[in-house]
Amino acid sequence: FLANPGLLIFNHSLFLFMTMTVVAAGVAKGLERLNNLLMPVLYGLLVLLALYAMTTSGFGAALHWLFMPSFENVTASVVLHAMGHAFFTLAVGACALMAYGAYMPDEQSLPKAACAVAVLDISVALLAGIAIFSVVFAQGMDPADGPGLMFVTLPIAFSELPWGSLWLSVFFLLLLLATWTSAI
Repeated sequence: FLANPGLLIFNHSLFLFMTMTVVAAGVAKGLERLNNLLMPVLYGLLVLLALYAMTTSGFGAALHWLFMPSFENVTASVVLHAMGHAFFTLAVGACALMAYGAYMPDEQSLPKAACAVAVLDISVALLAGIAIFSVVFAQGMDPADGPGLMFVTLPIAFSELPWGSLWLSVFFLLLLLATWTSAI
């Protein structure tokens, strides 16, 4: 894909056009309408992938790797990277909240909305971790591959599983929708 710059530019331009079309429609008619449609689809696809992950042989290993603390690996560098990630996430989130806050109806409960966002954000992170690392462990691959997991390791892992091309398509559709909503 990267070897064909024309195709890459075309796809990127199409993605930007789709994003600009939604943004140009405004918050209520564009962003809100699209997110009301896509967010349930995203969660549904993620739940399907996590349910599929439960059937793989790597499910137990993934749960252990994700949820069993390994305090000997916590170094100053790890803490620094975690703090950098947290500050980046909070800064982006604060800007988005300021923009969305102007459109929030008066009858909306702020504590309820904050709790819903926190619960949904954590559940997405947990479901994604379970879905991804179950497949990684089922294929005997290294979970520490970082960003390479998404674009190199996972396609190989999914291709070797039963119904792998279907699950890989679902995974990349999920990734595309998440990227699109973030871009918007």
